[in-house]
This record gives sequence, structure tokens and C-alpha cells, in this order.
Amino acid sequence: MRHLKGYSIQSRQFANVFRESFKRFDKKWENVSVKFGPVTLMEGWLKVEYSNSQDEIVALANNRIEIEQLIDDTLTHFK
Repeated sequence: MRHLKGYSIQSRQFANVFRESFKRFDKKWENVSVKFGPVTLMEGWLKVEYSNSQDEIVALANNRIEIEQLIDDTLTHFK
């Protein structure tokens, strides 16, 4: 990230800004943690029951779509 043209990014600050924005969504992300170094913004797991896997995958994808703008919004802090 340090090599992105037009940006002055420090990894730890970037992670902190992202994680602060993510807080408003974290209730929808069961078993997700942001307590990592700056390389891993968030990490978690999801137990998926085979009989209900399609619905769970769709719900997870919808959650992902809901937060996809967070990276772009975070990048604007470092332009």
C-alpha cells in the first residue's frame, strides 16, 4: 500500500481508520475480529450447515457488499 501513487499511507493508521469505520457493521459479522496487526484488517470464521449453505453464503455476500466502500473511504484519508 505504501507504493500507491498519490497516497501517503502508513499501515497501522490505515488499519485503525478502517476498523473504526467497520464498527458500525460488526454486529452483522459474527465471529469476526479486528484485533490483528495492520496487514489483517479483519478475520473470522463462519460455520455453515450444508443444508442451509446457499442462504448463508448469500447473507455473507450481502454483508460484504455492504462494507465494500470502506476501503475506498479509508483510502481518501491518505490522499
